[in-house]
Amino acid sequence: MFYTSNKYNFFTQEQELNHCSIIGMLSAFSLVIIAIFLGGNLTSFFDFDSMLIVVGGTVGAAFINFSVSDFSNLLNSLKSILFPETQHPQQRIERILSLAERCRREGHLALQNEAVYENDPFLRKALELVADDIKAEQVERILEIELSFHNDQYRKSSQLLQAMGSTAPAMGLIGTLIGLVQMLNQLNNYAAIGPSLALALLTTFYGAMLANLVFLPLAGKMLRQSEEEHLIYEITMEGVLDILNRTHPRLVEQRLSGFISQRERV
Repeated sequence: MFYTSNKYNFFTQEQELNHCSIIGMLSAFSLVIIAIFLGGNLTSFFDFDSMLIVVGGTVGAAFINFSVSDFSNLLNSLKSILFPETQHPQQRIERILSLAERCRREGHLALQNEAVYENDPFLRKALELVADDIKAEQVERILEIELSFHNDQYRKSSQLLQAMGSTAPAMGLIGTLIGLVQMLNQLNNYAAIGPSLALALLTTFYGAMLANLVFLPLAGKMLRQSEEEHLIYEITMEGVLDILNRTHPRLVEQRLSGFISQRERV
């Protein structure tokens, strides 16, 4: 066991961070809605035309810069950050040590059965490579490519969210200009001034809300999740290479425990 005194405290913090995205988003929107309700009529802050300009314009602009596959990756990435299944580094180290012990007793082929029931695709891939008795240099190269691909997916998803976070306020400003033009063109019609002015103000409101309470926070959370999983995969790669090189489990323990201490220092 490594860092037993810190294990459960650190794991609790990880569990809390995994749910902060949903809790924070709900809290922010709830406080805004409560403030609106206390200050007046909630229905006056809903305008379909304003929402259409901001949401439709933001998504449309994102489609110009990004592909359909990028949006598909974004949905998968959002699922992973809102409902994460990533193990704690301590758990992954213990898993690697148990695999090292079994491999030491039964040989590399014993890991083939472990790979069949492994849920983590990265670890499953690594175990299959070890079971096939591939050279360590080739295994390291393959896993590095997998790790790079994984990081690239998160990076693109974060860039997409950041782009949408930058576009949403701009679309709100465009909606504001549209509303002001409509209002100025109908100054003689007092009944049309109110709706036009509401369109002008609400688009800016929607754009600011989406950017600062949804897109930009999720982009930051995605980068953090990428770092979390990158650490897990680095531990996995180093541990599997040690197993492949038949390193003594005690040495594997000492090497991999350094990842946790480095993480805590950061």
